[in-house]
Amino acid sequence: MRDNKAISLLSGLVITGVILAVIVLMYFLLTFDLVGGETLNEIENQRIGLLVFSFIIAGFTALVCRRFIKAGNKYTAIGTGILPLIALILVSVYCIRNYNYSIPLDQTIWKQEKFKPFDMSATLVKDNILIGMTRIEVKELLGKGSEEGFGNVNPNKGCISYLVEEDWELTIYFENDKVIDVELRLPRMMT
Repeated sequence: MRDNKAISLLSGLVITGVILAVIVLMYFLLTFDLVGGETLNEIENQRIGLLVFSFIIAGFTALVCRRFIKAGNKYTAIGTGILPLIALILVSVYCIRNYNYSIPLDQTIWKQEKFKPFDMSATLVKDNILIGMTRIEVKELLGKGSEEGFGNVNPNKGCISYLVEEDWELTIYFENDKVIDVELRLPRMMT
């Protein structure tokens, strides 16, 4: 009887492990960008999608486990439920640890650092603080950027970039000397 319990537990683990591996592989193939250059918004949407996906899998697994328990297969239910529960916990911890906190801009800290603070940069992007400002106002607020470009095709367009912690880059886009867009982006692998 003891072997039957172990086999039931292991079979539940193996079957769930294979199913989860296929689902995770499909998820990453659909969300992974080989070129890189994802924006903060895209990364946050991927994290939220992963968390929602984990809850759906955990909910579906709970229904399956309940059926196994009703059928008298308690050890198969335990084996089936372990991996999705662990995955849900790990994904939740990952999302909480990588949550971008809103931190107001501190000009003293911002201007002292070569690599600008990530959370301050994220706040600038999420709260649209810079939208509508002129190039001069942005430079007064944030200081000189790491790179400044003017439009070759259209001289009314341009941008200023700032290096941000953890390999991010804050880019502020101008049109007619007004900020029209602000992006926080990971580096591109290929150009």
